[in-house]
Amino acid sequence: MKIAVATNNYKNIVGHVGMCKGFILYDVKEGKILNRNEIVNPFNKVNDESKNKVHLPQHEEHHHHHNHSDLAEALINVEVLLCKKAGPGLINSMNGNGIKVFFTEEKFGDDAVLKLDNGTLEFIDPATK
Repeated sequence: MKIAVATNNYKNIVGHVGMCKGFILYDVKEGKILNRNEIVNPFNKVNDESKNKVHLPQHEEHHHHHNHSDLAEALINVEVLLCKKAGPGLINSMNGNGIKVFFTEEKFGDDAVLKLDNGTLEFIDPATK
């Protein structure tokens, strides 16, 4: 199973996907992490010159959609995205690209993906909220 985890430090799962610094990409099978990669979040437009700016939902719809496409491309072949929260536009975009988004309160990415693989992860499907 290919799983992405929203993170700021490539260890912990963080809140809003649009503001996270990056993702941990996992290949997990039969209770083992086979591969673990780290990527920068292409959806987050915060850069070194503008650290005080944040992703705001008021962005133009076209610009906002473009960022979702960038994220979907970066997460190609991912089946599940784990995070603490995400906006409805991002969730719909990910779902439209075959990526299920689940919210979890699990702290560490490695623990969460292993629990998801063995069926013990406590999560909320945002579509059911």
